[in-house]
Amino acid sequence: MGNISMDNLGRSVVHGHGSVAFSDGSVRGGHWWEAWVSIVGVVYVTEAEAGTDSGK
Repeated sequence: MGNISMDNLGRSVVHGHGSVAFSDGSVRGGHWWEAWVSIVGVVYVTEAEAGTDSGK
């Protein structure tokens, strides 16, 4: 889960969350700053409905 938005300079900003399951059965998750995938990585991107911008 997360979002892709634009900053005040018009640059894309990705705020990503994820979780990873390990072979020992443990799971870790949180903010993703960087990820290295060795087999398969699946990312779903959908467009959300326009919301209100309370900053304008």
